[in-house]
Amino acid sequence: MMKSSTRPAAALFLALALACHPKGAPDQEIRDTLSKAATALEAGDASGATAILDDKYQGPEGMNKAGTAFYLAQVLKQGKVGVHITDQDIGVNGEDAFEKIHVILTQSGSGLLPDGSKKIYILHWAKRGDHWRVVDIQDFTDRTEGN
Repeated sequence: MMKSSTRPAAALFLALALACHPKGAPDQEIRDTLSKAATALEAGDASGATAILDDKYQGPEGMNKAGTAFYLAQVLKQGKVGVHITDQDIGVNGEDAFEKIHVILTQSGSGLLPDGSKKIYILHWAKRGDHWRVVDIQDFTDRTEGN
């Protein structure tokens, strides 16, 4: 008898847990979008990697979407790039989201990328139609304690 009385409670708990992270939840959509961009970069596809950037994107040092694609194409000419995301923290507020990521970038033949491959970025995402796009990236590598 005890087991049957706990089943409804367990079912309710499971339903609540699934409701907290439904399929298509914004944080999962953002994780999936970033993963696709990292896969494209690792495949040597600079334009695929920058497809997540909004047309009004503003990156580090004022780089726009076209400038970022050009920069990545130049990096990819030097060898295959590896993207290893070690930590992600996403906060969603309606049509905006902020994501803090820790990433390690590698390049074939040279190991770690020369400009310091262990990076911490804050990405500002915005919902554009059915897709999340990055509108701004800030490099927080040197601003955080205990990297």
